[in-house]
Amino acid sequence: MTRVQIAPPSESRRQRWEDRADWPLTFTAVVFLVAYAAPILRPDLGSAWPAVCELATWVAWALFAVDYFARLALSHDRVAFVRSNLFDLAVVALPLLRPLRLLRLVTLLSVLNRHPGGPRGAGWRFTSPGRRSWSF
Repeated sequence: MTRVQIAPPSESRRQRWEDRADWPLTFTAVVFLVAYAAPILRPDLGSAWPAVCELATWVAWALFAVDYFARLALSHDRVAFVRSNLFDLAVVALPLLRPLRLLRLVTLLSVLNRHPGGPRGAGWRFTSPGRRSWSF
């Protein structure tokens, strides 16, 4: 007789949260990167832009914190959650590491690079950020 493991209700709620928050958090990470880099790369921006960029970075950090603590609250075993999500905790606890949140985007692009035709099949290839090419 085969036993089926059913995840506790809190874990399925956490998984639903993660599934729904993935794209918005990826977008937030990109916005953060632009807001973080713009004043550094373009110091000649108008007087209001540095303040807007700083506000955007703090809002992004707040969204990352809300996500982390929501997932923590929805976890059945919170100690195991913290142990298995040390990177996310560091991103929230150490604002300097917020740009590393973009590593999720790199992971996503590697998943998008896979397609049913196999590694050499026809399909869109993401060669670098913002560039795609069709391959056969």
